[in-house]
Parts: sequence; C-alpha cells; structure tokens
Amino acid sequence: MYNFGKVLNINKEPDISTAYINARIATNENIKMVYVPKHKKGKNIIDSKLLIPIMVNEFGKSEAKFFTLVAIGKLANIFAKQLNKGKEMTFFCKDETIIIGWIWGSDSQTTINEEIIDWDHNDGKGLGIASGEGFRPEDWNKPGTQDNIIWRQMMHHRNQRVFSEQDLENGFFGFANISKPGGKIIY
Repeated sequence: MYNFGKVLNINKEPDISTAYINARIATNENIKMVYVPKHKKGKNIIDSKLLIPIMVNEFGKSEAKFFTLVAIGKLANIFAKQLNKGKEMTFFCKDETIIIGWIWGSDSQTTINEEIIDWDHNDGKGLGIASGEGFRPEDWNKPGTQDNIIWRQMMHHRNQRVFSEQDLENGFFGFANISKPGGKIIY
C-alpha cells in the first residue's frame, strides 16, 4: 500500500525504484516542461524525451520538494500533450527519474478556471488552454451536455496530434517548450 503525499522507494517491484504520489506538474512562467524531439545523431536514433518538473507536498511538512522526471518515446509525446501546470499525477520510476508507469490525476482548479471563459466576471476574456487549443467549455465535465461532447472532441483531437515541423517553428509541442536537438529531427 502506498502513502499519499510522499516520495517512496519501492523495493518490492524490481523495475520501480521510486513512486511520486499525488505529485503536481510544477510549471509556471519561469519553469517549463522541455520536449526534445526524436532525432538522428550520427548513426544513432535518439528517441524523443520530455523533462517534467514536479512538486510533491509531503504530509506534515510545510515545504514542497521539487524533482525533474523524464518520459521517453511515446510517453514523452503523450505527456507533452496532456500535462498542464498543476495537474495531479502519480508517477512510478526506475532509477528515480525515468517514468515507467503512472496514474492520471485531476487538473488543478486554478488551471480549470483559467481555461474556461468567464463571461460573468471577465467579459469573456480568459487565458484559455496553455497549449493554444482555445477555451475549455464551461460544462466540460457534465456528461451528456453539448460542452462535454465538445470537450471530448477536443481531447480526441489533442491525442491524435503528432509532433510536426509547425511545432518546431512555434517553439512548443502541447504544453512543453521544444529544445532543438543536435542531430536531424525525425518526424
């Protein structure tokens, strides 16, 4: 059994060395996720990777601990499109930082509030979704509503996206900034 709000070393699972439980994605104006696209360096193909800053509030302690985790390959692509600031996640890692398993958590209420157009208090001017996809519909989480259908379509579209030259030109992929690798990028 895992304790919540802790960083645990797990010795029972041979590939898992550390679990980060109820971690939050710790991005802000100064701290970003960094995506390195799949590329060729010499004769070697280097898979894509994503550097993910997280914070963990340990139960009974006033200060959070910060870590940087690494997702590789398809997982880097999935997480770059899904991990917005404040999202709650549980990560299972080998070698303390390489993600090999995860449990999805909820988006932070602050992020949800920023993504929804606030017609009543902000003249319809919200920040929108940080990845540039527009705004989260107000009733996005109420099954059967038109807003919920639109939200599910947005998520389907988001999940279908693949890294492209346009992302490289824009400088970001999903919620992550792009770091151009030294070799030729493979799309």
